[in-house]
Amino acid sequence: MLSAVHDRDVIHGDLTNNNVLVAADGSPRLADFGISNIMLLDLPEDQPIQCATKSSDIYALGGIMLQVLYGKQPYWWLKFNQGEPIDSSIEIQPNHLNFMRRCWSTARDDRPSVAEAIDYLQEALSNDTSSV
Repeated sequence: MLSAVHDRDVIHGDLTNNNVLVAADGSPRLADFGISNIMLLDLPEDQPIQCATKSSDIYALGGIMLQVLYGKQPYWWLKFNQGEPIDSSIEIQPNHLNFMRRCWSTARDDRPSVAEAIDYLQEALSNDTSSV
């Protein structure tokens, strides 16, 4: 879903759990492309313009991962505390936390690619369901 969008140089820009729908076959579908944009040119990272990027979609995907794997809403405490978008009281498997932290990296180039994120999520979900 997200890889097909990014492969066409389209950025969702508003990726949240509310914008990911589940089809009858269980596969995810993206919705609400109202603020998406098409990448016509690459702006330098130090450009002051705040535009959605493929990397910002990956940042948001880290929050969705927290919701899918742990049923926890990310970001709500950020208005009270600056830092990563996760409540430190949540017990999270170290490998999941490390991957989410890569998604939330302040250095865009350190964030995983869409392909890496998809591979990781598929493996994480298959491991979690196989242990049930």
